[in-house]
Amino acid sequence: MSNVIAMKPEPISKELQEKALLNGDLGPLNTDQRLAYYRAVCESLGLNPLTKPFGYIQLNGKLVLYALKDCTEQLRGLHKVSITNLAVQSIEGVYVVTAKARRADGKEDVATGAVFTNGLKGNDLANALMKAETKAKRRVTLSICGLGMLDETEAETVPGAVLAVPEIKPEQPQKPTPLVIPNTDVIPGPDKLKTQVQQAEPTIPDPDPNSVYPMSVLADSMECDAIVANVLDIKQKKTKTGKDAADYLLVDNVTKKTVTVSKFGVPNMQVGDFVKVSVLKAKMYGEKKFWSAWKIERIAE
Repeated sequence: MSNVIAMKPEPISKELQEKALLNGDLGPLNTDQRLAYYRAVCESLGLNPLTKPFGYIQLNGKLVLYALKDCTEQLRGLHKVSITNLAVQSIEGVYVVTAKARRADGKEDVATGAVFTNGLKGNDLANALMKAETKAKRRVTLSICGLGMLDETEAETVPGAVLAVPEIKPEQPQKPTPLVIPNTDVIPGPDKLKTQVQQAEPTIPDPDPNSVYPMSVLADSMECDAIVANVLDIKQKKTKTGKDAADYLLVDNVTKKTVTVSKFGVPNMQVGDFVKVSVLKAKMYGEKKFWSAWKIERIAE
């Protein structure tokens, strides 16, 4: 598996930063550096760079930014800019629109948009009139928001200007570090794991039928091999196989604590008999031993 290394944009030297910021010339920057500057400008103004609010224009030997339609539209929404008045006039074949704007904070500004209409007719004249209004609205929006740059409608009329729109792509998230899978040869299989678990379980010695422990030990964890008790109660029942069975309520002769033991019935067992309960099987749960099988024997008092 190959590792993908995310390449960081080449850093901008101080000399190039000076040309870009003070002289407004982006020409000496490479593509990555221009995109970094482009994103920084958008971020400072609260604009979405993916909508391409700016374009590049070669003007007076410098590569600079100019505002596109999306720039003024977003600025108008961000700063709550309202066009409060439009005034039109014609001066020697030039159609002039004056736009007045106000921001939510009360600041006002005025800008004009002008187009040459002498000799135009029909659709050409109509388009020129609408263009003058659009130019006035966009220029006053840029002005009231403090941006001293060309608008798209102005940039198109600059003689010899070369326009370009940058290719802005969403930033790709850095890929996570690849997961390193260890060599499976060193991982034991299910059978080997089962063997290891069985070996790790504590071994339980064979029960000593002659050992007798107080009921209190049985009540705690059944860590005893046998108990001697009196039968307090017997509840006879049938198993699913039809065999006789019984639940014996026993009381330890030493501690007088009781416990119920379920086992197949002992013939002629009666309440008051003395019995010995011996463990046959036990299981370890954690550090404690619990009975899983036992036998009951009647004994003499």
